[in-house]
Amino acid sequence: MDDLRLLVILRHAKAEVGDGGSDRDRALSYRGLRQAAAVGQEFKQAGYVPDAALVSSAKRTRETFETVAANADWSLAPTVSGDLYLAYVPETLELIQQTPDAVRSLLVVGHEPTMSALGYKLACPGSAPNAVIAVRHGLGTAGRAVVQVTGSWRDLGKRGHSLLTGVVGCAV
Repeated sequence: MDDLRLLVILRHAKAEVGDGGSDRDRALSYRGLRQAAAVGQEFKQAGYVPDAALVSSAKRTRETFETVAANADWSLAPTVSGDLYLAYVPETLELIQQTPDAVRSLLVVGHEPTMSALGYKLACPGSAPNAVIAVRHGLGTAGRAVVQVTGSWRDLGKRGHSLLTGVVGCAV
């Protein structure tokens, strides 16, 4: 169907513990790098390649995207947004709604609790029960949710969507 789109919501991988510096500047830990690499490999094996990516300006989200992309063999340049850093669901929805309709698949890399709350908000009757439970309880580091979007990006949150899958986190 021509009006179907795919939204993949990804929480950043495990970050280093803050050392008194800026939260925005926290990098991925060694575990986080392994998590992001594993997610990239999973995306590659599944054949998933987004048309566009919206990534928070925090260092850990940028590193998550870069590591996922390298392991998935993507050459996609993301849109890095300071507005996505610590955004709530309404602001995140507004950013996604600005996506051109030529984009059929969008990856959003952000933070908790917004990523899981966004997945929960977009879930509608008919969503996979285990996916709804996963986002309701929060996405672990490198956790992701996949939402089938019907219609235009600008209508996201206003029309029916089905949450297809939810993964609580990454095992590595």
